[in-house]
Amino acid sequence: MENVRASWRRIVVVGVLAVSLAGEAFAQPNPMLTQQSVAAHLQGPFLVLRGMYDGNRLDFDAQGKLRDLAGVLPFSLSAVRVDGVAVGGKVVIVGTREGLEFTAPSVPGGRMEVSAAPWSQDARVEIRIRIDRHHPEELFATLDKIFATGLQDGLADVAPDYWQPWLRHWQHPDDPAYRLRSVIEADGGESCRGDGFTPPRLLDSMPPEFSTEARMARYEGVVVVHMTVADSGRPERIFIVRPLGMGLDDNAVNAVRQYQFMPGMKEGQPVACETNVEVSFRLGSSFQP
Repeated sequence: MENVRASWRRIVVVGVLAVSLAGEAFAQPNPMLTQQSVAAHLQGPFLVLRGMYDGNRLDFDAQGKLRDLAGVLPFSLSAVRVDGVAVGGKVVIVGTREGLEFTAPSVPGGRMEVSAAPWSQDARVEIRIRIDRHHPEELFATLDKIFATGLQDGLADVAPDYWQPWLRHWQHPDDPAYRLRSVIEADGGESCRGDGFTPPRLLDSMPPEFSTEARMARYEGVVVVHMTVADSGRPERIFIVRPLGMGLDDNAVNAVRQYQFMPGMKEGQPVACETNVEVSFRLGSSFQP
């Protein structure tokens, strides 16, 4: 009987050890998942967090879903520069928050230049992503759910609606369906031309707020916003035509939403009309960083 018990004990010990070793094997990083391979996957002109999440530490599950609540940043403040990557039971990405900067084309009809720059060296962020121990190779697909490399396709689907026409225009510059002129003409409302037509007149405007990040980076310029001025004089269907970046575009849209116009008139009747407005952001000479 003692021999039987001893045999069972040996079987149980061997079984527990086997399970323990298997667990350790699952916890080890897959040979495909190295610091170098993950860092290489995150290479690009810049990275943008698709969810535009705020916060100094973000935790994602193995499917790319945020595990905790987080605030939302303006789209043009959602870039991240990767400073370091560690791979183990999870991936830890340490980086610096960046803002997108949009530069007008150097030649007429050219394409805007888009770059990313930190607004503060203290804007650190740590991003942790769990690895599916059964399918560690799926990490790269998870990274693509969390980050966009540059302004790639799919980013327009998660950006605010007032960003989407410009993003699709930028992503498909040769497709007439996505050209901003085509988008503007399809926006609805009467044309702001013709005999007997009086264009809308601005009655009341709200000054835009300077984003803290733009002030820290000493970044300024002009945002061009398109809208339809309804026959009530209220702005509708607002979207960005020429962005500036560093969170200023979103503030421009928020200011324009509060504008009040005398509506366009045709043959004595108020009519909807499409128009562009420039929203200027200038730092005062007394600004102190």
